[in-house]
Amino acid sequence: RTKELGLSHFAVTDQGFLGSVLKTYHMAKKKDIKIIAGMEIYFKDPNCDILRGTEADKCKYFQLFIHCLDQPAYQKLVKLASKDRPVPLILNEQEYPLFTWEDLEELSKFNVTVTTSGVNCLVGKQFLLGRGDLGLKIVDKLIKLFGHENLYLSIIPNKYTHYWDAIVTATLGYDKIEMPAN
Repeated sequence: RTKELGLSHFAVTDQGFLGSVLKTYHMAKKKDIKIIAGMEIYFKDPNCDILRGTEADKCKYFQLFIHCLDQPAYQKLVKLASKDRPVPLILNEQEYPLFTWEDLEELSKFNVTVTTSGVNCLVGKQFLLGRGDLGLKIVDKLIKLFGHENLYLSIIPNKYTHYWDAIVTATLGYDKIEMPAN
């Protein structure tokens, strides 16, 4: 379908590992399509200066999406995903590596994009916990690490107890972020 649309690149995002990326790479290469390799990472940092001692400390994990824009970035992500970690995340009987701020700092030196999205994302989950202030602090930290051009925010706090009827605009000094009011 990528070829039919006249596109030259295809983004593939693997969950917790990069096993599907290689298979996709070989399939795309046959069609002369380049892939943008990505991984949905699980994040939990017991030393996080923003979340330590807050409601978020009780959360098992958070998610971010990392996409590599070149080979050195991909190799770094593979290395970090393969790193021996003291406490893995276990979801549905599968073990996943838990990334930390230290890992994100290492990745920030490479050509990657970071995207927040979903109910378990590192930013959005703070809003579900009633702590939007923490979400904004995390956004600031992510911007300092990855810059505006490599950070994509999608705040989706999926709490469906009622429909939202107002919009709150938060201005962070560079762009506007619009989110539903609680």
